[in-house]
Amino acid sequence: MDVEPLTGRRVLLEGPPGSGKSGAAFARAQARLEAGARSEGLLYILPTDTLAEEARDRLARGLAPGVRDLCVTSLPGFCKKLLRQYDAFVPDLGPNPQILDGLEERLVVSQVLGSVDLEFYDKARGLYGFADDLVDFIDAVKLAGAALPDDTPRWRDLGRVLRAYDAFLREKNLLDLRDLTRKALGLLR
Repeated sequence: MDVEPLTGRRVLLEGPPGSGKSGAAFARAQARLEAGARSEGLLYILPTDTLAEEARDRLARGLAPGVRDLCVTSLPGFCKKLLRQYDAFVPDLGPNPQILDGLEERLVVSQVLGSVDLEFYDKARGLYGFADDLVDFIDAVKLAGAALPDDTPRWRDLGRVLRAYDAFLREKNLLDLRDLTRKALGLLR
């Protein structure tokens, strides 16, 4: 993957898995540091905590002594840091919310399914994979930010699940990754 010369401008790397984004970003960060860039001026955001930890270790091994304030983090980690620092500016955020991972989200959806009256999906609630499908649906709705129609039993059921899921998160002071990202992006706007 080619990356533009070191001009000091911000660069956004996009591409499918395995296309070389992380390697290109690492090479760019390494070159900037070797060219004398201040380490506190670099922000290196990766998709997962595991990738961020690997990149942090790799960069730390190749850095000059004294360079230690390099910000290498995951997207969830960056969002958490923003929310911790600026929580007073985030509406509807309880103190020190717990962030759910994918498995925890599925467990919450499964728990919520047991407490919601369903018309259309009543027999489906116990089917293998149904909670996973609902998590994907919740993702899509939250990312789109659209209101759900309420004109059929199917849509009413989905709306009930979504409202119960969101109410559960608020009650327990939990954030899923979409809400975490949305609230952090709201701070950056």
